[in-house]
Amino acid sequence: MPEIPILLLAAGKSSRIGKPKQLLPWGKSTLFEHAMATALTFKRHPLFVVVGAYHEQLLPLIPPQGVKIVINSQWKEGMGNSIAVGLNAILKSCPKASGVLILLADQPLIDNIYLTQFLNQVGINKKQIIASSYPDGSLGVPAFFDAFYFKEILGFSRDQGAQKLMAKYAQHISRIPGKKLLADVDTEEAYRELLSQLSLNPQS
Repeated sequence: MPEIPILLLAAGKSSRIGKPKQLLPWGKSTLFEHAMATALTFKRHPLFVVVGAYHEQLLPLIPPQGVKIVINSQWKEGMGNSIAVGLNAILKSCPKASGVLILLADQPLIDNIYLTQFLNQVGINKKQIIASSYPDGSLGVPAFFDAFYFKEILGFSRDQGAQKLMAKYAQHISRIPGKKLLADVDTEEAYRELLSQLSLNPQS
């Protein structure tokens, strides 16, 4: 079975919402804890979590087992940088990783059923990119990248990230429609809307 680590990004400052969205309540925990719990259901896939701006508040919430912690002191450089820092840590621990599945901490409707679709499509050495297809037609995370792309991912920066990589290798992309599952918490209004959905589906 190919080794596919999961990379959960939670390093940003949440400037648009004006407070640490990773710590916003979700059910009986927080968005951050909920995202980790979802990823940890895949016990065969090592989980790496990148924290940054609010690492002091987030570290106590990370389970003592099952999670590899990556602190990104350069979190201000943006998501591309956090992906690169996270992948560098992954390759030190899992040098034979055949790909990586990237998740965000602020998409609480993403569940293990949706993520299983990504893992079920993974082949070996196929130069695959499996991306989430958003309602507006754009592509994004959650997304899987084959090890073929690791060298370029390690060079990600503020101006070079997953979107440019997807554009460059569009012919290798498989799309998984996410519809409303892909909603994220970028604003207070978006958070309130997602909370209303949680109240209708308390098992989420």
